[in-house]
Amino acid sequence: MHPIQVTTEGNKTTIVFNGEGFDRDDFVSEARLFIHNYFGQSERSFYNPLVYIFRELIKNLYDHGIAKGSLEMIDTEEYFQFSLIDDNDKLFDFAKIKSGTNWVKKSGKNFHVGVSTVIDICETHGITLTVDDTKGGLNYFGNYPKKNKIEH
Repeated sequence: MHPIQVTTEGNKTTIVFNGEGFDRDDFVSEARLFIHNYFGQSERSFYNPLVYIFRELIKNLYDHGIAKGSLEMIDTEEYFQFSLIDDNDKLFDFAKIKSGTNWVKKSGKNFHVGVSTVIDICETHGITLTVDDTKGGLNYFGNYPKKNKIEH
């Protein structure tokens, strides 16, 4: 079984991630490769802010969750909308995570650079990002205005 399953219906693309039984680096590499290909960019390119955001948040599914979740992307006339759902049942306090006070990844080291950078990128590029930490896992919802022009 492949750790990433993709379906497309009209302007909606859904990616289901299941990293159970996969090596972390293999899972993250596959997810990142898909994101770069989706946006038509090389693996070393971060031209599109969504590339970095998705790379980091999907990596967090593995590092801090149960390596299961889904990313739904909808390309509308005005916005590129997305939701990244973490299938983890564990409750997190996002405010504490942002402040760096209560989250240690499996390796035992975490500097909270990833989520902080995601937030900074969203603010810089006009991406509306909300986080729901009430249902288990961390679930991210966002809108990227087309006026900022994304290519994929």
